[in-house]
Order: sequence, then C-alpha cells, then structure tokens
Amino acid sequence: HTAPSPRCADLPGNSPKYVEFLIKQIVAAIKEAAKGPFRKGDVSAAMTADDRFQFNRRYWMNDGTVITNPGRFNPMTVKPEGATDYEIPILAVTCEGRLEVLLANIVNHTDTTDGCAVSADWAGWTRRRLEEKMDGAAPMMFPLIGASGNINHFDVNADFNQSCPAEAKRIGTGYAATIEAALPDLQALPDFELKTVFAEVHAGSSEVSKEELAEAKKTVKKYAKVPDVMKSNISLTSEDLARKAPVALKYFASSVIEHVEKDLQFRFRLTGVSFGPVVITSLPSEPFCEIGLDIRKRFFSDKLCMVVSHGNGTGNVEVGGGYIPNYWNYGRGGYETSIRSNPFERHLSEKLREAWADIARSKVL
Repeated sequence: HTAPSPRCADLPGNSPKYVEFLIKQIVAAIKEAAKGPFRKGDVSAAMTADDRFQFNRRYWMNDGTVITNPGRFNPMTVKPEGATDYEIPILAVTCEGRLEVLLANIVNHTDTTDGCAVSADWAGWTRRRLEEKMDGAAPMMFPLIGASGNINHFDVNADFNQSCPAEAKRIGTGYAATIEAALPDLQALPDFELKTVFAEVHAGSSEVSKEELAEAKKTVKKYAKVPDVMKSNISLTSEDLARKAPVALKYFASSVIEHVEKDLQFRFRLTGVSFGPVVITSLPSEPFCEIGLDIRKRFFSDKLCMVVSHGNGTGNVEVGGGYIPNYWNYGRGGYETSIRSNPFERHLSEKLREAWADIARSKVL
C-alpha cells in the first residue's frame, strides 16, 4: 500500500524511473546469488501464532448486510463475517550453527502507516528487528504475507490511532517478538529433495448485469460535478464508501463502466516449493483468508504449509490486482466484491482451490 507501483502502464502512481531501478536491483540480486560462494545450510521449521493484531475486517451489520471497516464503535455492527488465521509458520536456514535466513508467513494487511509516503510498513519493522537478533554473517528475514484480502489490523472496539507510523512499529515489533520467542522451537527437517511445481488458472472478468451498468451510469451522471479521484489528489478510504460519500460512489460507479468496456481475461501462474515436510504455495493478488486456510489445513494438512499472496503478477498487465473473495461473499456488501476492487469472475476462488487440491493429490510436492 505504501510503495510505488511496479507496473509500466500509464496509470496514476506509476513511475518509469522506479520500474527501471527495480529491474536493475532484481538483476543485481540474482547475479550476486548466482556467483556464490555457496555454503552448506541446515533447514528447520516451527509453528507459532499471534492473535493480537489481526481482525476479519468484513462485518455483519444489524440490517443483514456486510460492510468493510464499519468504523469504531459502530452500534450497527454485529459480528465479523469470516475467519481469521493467527498461525505463523516459520522456515529457517542455518550455516555452521548461525541463523542466516528466516521466513515467516504472516496473515495481515501491510497498511498501517497511512498516507502516501513510501514505507515498508509493519513488515519492515518485523524484518529489521529480527535481523538485529540473528547471528548470521549476512542475515536475511522475509515476512511472507499470507491470504489476507479480508483481514487487517483495525480493532473496531479500540480507541487509539490505528493508522500511523507508530502503529506500524507496534505491530511489526510485536510480530518480531512472537517469532523470536519461537526460534528455540525450530526442529531440523529430515533429508529431503527440493521440489517445485507450476500450474496455471484461467479466469474471465467479473460479471456485470444490465441493471448494475444502468445504475452505475445513473450515479456518474448524478455526481457529475464531484471531483474524479483518479484525476485529483483526493485520498479515498473504505470509510468513505461505508458512509456512501458522493466521491466514493462516483469512483466505484466509473470503475463499473470502464470494466465492462475492457472485458478482460486473466491467466494466473501458481508456484509451489517443497522442502519435504514444509511447502510454500503461491496465490495471486489478494485472496481471502478462507482460501489460504483451505490450502494449509485441507489440501496440505500433513505438512507445514505457507501460503504467499500477491504471487506471480495480477493475471493481466492492464490491472493492478484485486481481491479474490469466496463465492459466498458476493451479494452481501463490502467493497472487496465491487468491480473497482475485484475485476475477476466470481468462481476464481474455487478455481484456485481446485488447482492446489489437484497438486496436493498428485503428491508432486
């Protein structure tokens, strides 16, 4: 949320200079890794959990609808709509007894800093704090963000500023402390063969009815004099949509019209890596928590499984990604199912589940 966009498209927030810089840095990292020197390492794993900073952000309201981020102490709020996933799988590599590499799979949005400044958010604090504690020659810690499309850090029953750099530090250092406390529990993995697997999932655009399109055009016409978010410096929040602010209604309505005109198709690439009893799996864009839980608890229940979101692009270079809800989330409310925030067909989550279930059944990982 608080970084330049890496896409080259002529869209707001994109910087050709940043893209050029990013490519050079990636190539340099690959060259440095390939030249060695290579060292023998030992791989270990553990599982920990932290329930202090994570909340399902979609709430049932007393009128039977669902709202994303309904606001603090909203009297209409009944209960969260979906699940959470507090578990944090950990994978470590030691060389000559020193901790060199640490991966931790954390389910939460990295959107606590607020504003438009570039920041590594809470994940940056987690990485820095743990690397300070690691005794390797060149320690590297990677916070791998899990399936958190419907998860964030907002506690609707807490009365303090939850969108600021201090909040990023609080959460990041908190996760770091939890992971550090679990390091003595790391168990060495038995001998294994490193394996990889790749798969593709194809999907169409999100469906728009004639009624929805007509309503979108009506909304855009009604608020013709309201500023266009994409052509101004207006900062739009989910709370603006929840309270039906005209600027938010026009923005989302305009997105519906634009979406219908494009009729996009998507191709998602899935990647899996196996370290014997530990597997790392990828998902595109921002999948809901329940999708990650199914992969971890149903399909790879016999392994310690990490699910990493935002993997391998967005499925189409013309879009910057989007949420991937469960099929049953549609029709209830919340902006994650809107065209603006989710350009994908409604059955994408089931297609992704089926792909990983097939891989699990094949025992290739």
